Amino acid sequence: MAKTLHKRGRIFLVDAFHGHQELADSINHLLVVGFYLINVGYVAFALKSTPNPRKTRKSRKKPWRGRHAAPTTFLDFLDSPDS
Repeated sequence: MAKTLHKRGRIFLVDAFHGHQELADSINHLLVVGFYLINVGYVAFALKSTPNPRKTRKSRKKPWRGRHAAPTTFLDFLDSPDS
């Protein structure tokens, strides 16, 4: 998405800065860097605020009805009694 905004926003920025192409390109690059920094910050926040999945998985009951029952999720398959 940043690549598309960079390419299509250049025309708007050159017009907004009255034809100063170097200034418009610099601002355009700063906007792309800011876009990526906001995305990285959101991912870091989301990872930090999500509870630890290992703790939550141990607290719930396992959906197994028998030794060869089908797992309900891929994580249940990894945590199966056969492995």
